[in-house]
Amino acid sequence: MPLEALTTHLLPTTRGQAELSGGVKLELGSAPPTVVSKMAGNSMNMPCIGAIVMATMMCLSPKK
Repeated sequence: MPLEALTTHLLPTTRGQAELSGGVKLELGSAPPTVVSKMAGNSMNMPCIGAIVMATMMCLSPKK
């Protein structure tokens, strides 16, 4: 979903998210879902990549 893709970029798309983050709600107005999807891109951002790297690092065993 387009709004979920924006949320993965840590952009507050709801009032609750804005209050928790201390930011302002992203005003999308009447942007159609296709435009919102293009704005979000492929949703691969630092939190997503960080989680992948952390999971990979946890699977590595240290050399003895």
